[in-house]
Amino acid sequence: EKTNHTFTGWNTQADGNGDDYAPDATLTMPAADVTLYAQWEEIIIPDYTLTLNVYPEAGGTVSGAGTYSAETIADISATANPGYKFTGWTVNEGSDSNVVDTNSASTDVTMNEDMTLTANFVPDIYEGDGTLTVAYEDMPEDKTSDYDYNDWVVGIKITPHYEEESPNLTGITFDFTPKARGAGHDHEFHIKIPANTFSSDGTYNLIIDEDTGSNNGNFSANTDMEFKVIPDTRRSLGNESGNTTNTIETSHVSPTVTAKLTITFSTAFYFDFGQFDPYSVDSMHGEGLFFDPYIKVKPKTGGSYEVHRLDDRILTVPDDWKWPEEGKAVWKVYYLVSEGSAPTYVPDFSPAWWQGGHNNCVYGDGVTCPF
Repeated sequence: EKTNHTFTGWNTQADGNGDDYAPDATLTMPAADVTLYAQWEEIIIPDYTLTLNVYPEAGGTVSGAGTYSAETIADISATANPGYKFTGWTVNEGSDSNVVDTNSASTDVTMNEDMTLTANFVPDIYEGDGTLTVAYEDMPEDKTSDYDYNDWVVGIKITPHYEEESPNLTGITFDFTPKARGAGHDHEFHIKIPANTFSSDGTYNLIIDEDTGSNNGNFSANTDMEFKVIPDTRRSLGNESGNTTNTIETSHVSPTVTAKLTITFSTAFYFDFGQFDPYSVDSMHGEGLFFDPYIKVKPKTGGSYEVHRLDDRILTVPDDWKWPEEGKAVWKVYYLVSEGSAPTYVPDFSPAWWQGGHNNCVYGDGVTCPF
C-alpha cells in the first residue's frame, strides 16, 4: 500500500509508458524475464471552505473559518460582545447535518462541502438577566413631595422569544414583581405598548396571580395596547392598610400579587433592543424603554392622575438598586443626586448616579436611617 494513493495496475516501465496490465490481469510469461512496476494514482483530497459571518456585525466575533481538507472536523465558536447574547447558527450554505449543534456557541462542523454559517446575536435588553426596576414618586412636583421614589417599586423581567437559529422575534414576556409601596395614595399599575413599537399583530395572554384564569385577546401592532397588570398596588404586597411596605427596616413583606404578560406575534421579525438604554443620563426617566409602565394615582381626596414614562417622577434603574427609606429624599441618600430648584424641586441626577454610593438610608441594608 501507498499512503493517499490507489493501486491502478502494472506496467512494464516505471514511468507507466510501457505495456499496461490491470490489477487482476493474468500474465503469460514469455521466454524472457519480465519486470513489472506497480502503478499508483494519487488520491486527491479536496479542500473545502468554511465561511463564518456575524449578524449584526456589532454582536460579536467568530473563530474557526478557513480552508479544510475533506472530512476534517472544524471547531467553531461565537463570542458575544458586551451587551449582546448568542442565539444560534444559521446554515446559509451546505447541509445542517454537518453541524453538531446549531444552538451552541461552540460546536463542530464536518467539512465535506463548502459551508457558510452565520452567528446570530441579539442585544441584551437590559443589564443582568433582562430585569430592571421601575420606581415612582406619586406626589405632585412641588415642595410638598418627599421625592423618596419608593411610593411604588416594581421589578420587570423581560424575556424575548426568538425563532430557532434566528434573531427574529416571535414573542415577548413581561413578568411583574412588586418590591415596595411607601404611599398613602392608592394606585393601579399599567403597561402600554405604543402603536408601531412592534411590526406584527398577534395575541396576548395576561395572568394576574390573584385572579383565576387568564385574560386573552388580540394584539394589534398599529394601535396603543394598554394592560392593567396590577389592579391595586396596596394589595400586591399583602398590606391593605399600611403606607410603608418594604420602605422601613422593621419588616419585609413578600409579593402577594404578581403578573405575567405574554405577547405572541403572528409573524417573526427583527427587533433591535440595542437602541434602548434605560440607564443613561438621558434615559433614567423611562426614555430608554420601548414600553410605558405607568401608575394611575388615586388620592384619598378624590380624582386621579397618571405618572408615565418621561415624567421626572419615574426612575428606571438596575434590578439591584436600593430605594430610599420612607420619607428620605433621594438626594439625601445618594451622593450623586442633588436637590432641584424651586418651584418643583425635582432632583438633579448625575450620570450613573446609583453607582456613586449611598448612606445608610436605603431600604434593605439592615440599618435604620439615623435622621
